[in-house]
Amino acid sequence: MTTRLGLDTGFRPSLSRFFGRDEELSQLRSLLVSDRLVTVIGAGGVGKTRLTLELVRGGLDASPDGVWLVELALVESPDLVGPAIAQTVGALEDRDLDHLERAAGVLSSGRQLLVLDNCEHLLEVVAAAARRLLTQCPELRLLATSQEPLGVEGEQVWRTPPLDLPPAGAHEVADAAATSAVRLFCDRARHAIPTFDLTADNVGDVVAVCRQLDGLPLALELAAA
Repeated sequence: MTTRLGLDTGFRPSLSRFFGRDEELSQLRSLLVSDRLVTVIGAGGVGKTRLTLELVRGGLDASPDGVWLVELALVESPDLVGPAIAQTVGALEDRDLDHLERAAGVLSSGRQLLVLDNCEHLLEVVAAAARRLLTQCPELRLLATSQEPLGVEGEQVWRTPPLDLPPAGAHEVADAAATSAVRLFCDRARHAIPTFDLTADNVGDVVAVCRQLDGLPLALELAAA
């Protein structure tokens, strides 16, 4: 797979470990084979972006001709969505064509994937852009992350679950360590205290924290720090 990078929003190497989500990754790979628009939704902090990036880094046979990431979190104006897409895919300047038309000229070549990350504050304009690009680029796949669906015809909406948790009151180190929430918490805690380890003395407290935070990755990382 050829991963094409934007100027400022490419698929940067991850600096931290990723835990669990094997079933989720498998489901999303299957959806991208059968559906041209997949929107990964969920509450803030549930791990939509990280899951999507891991999906792409793991390789996508459905998009062998290029994968692009458009990071929209810092795009405040709807008028800047088209320029952000065009810039990311490296569309050439042409005063006779608008931004999406120029982007479509790049994305219509082969089977490519366009990732639109953090769309929730720009839903209407992102939906219009997605509809237009999918219409003009017959082999294009589009993967979006958002707190809400885009509302585009043919959209496959996939809700991100929290990380798996140990049962309440679990006190066995091995059982707790088998869950993604506890493994993430312990890994991030070692960033703050390198000697930290999950033991019989602290497992009850770690389990309680993970359950109180509902297995939300961002909350677990903040608590561990």
